[in-house]
Amino acid sequence: MGKRAGDSPAGFTLHAWVDESMKQQIGQADGMYLLAAVVGDPATCGPARDALRTPCAPGGRS
Repeated sequence: MGKRAGDSPAGFTLHAWVDESMKQQIGQADGMYLLAAVVGDPATCGPARDALRTPCAPGGRS
């Protein structure tokens, strides 16, 4: 099997996704900065991606 464009020298590829958010209450000086990251094999993360596509209302939880 030949190499494809984008194949890594290690023989596999991982992707990283990062999100950030700033939470601050009105009238308060202090806030909370959230940073999250995940690394995964894009060929096997379809079910997780589908579950995370379900929209959530601002401030809500699913």
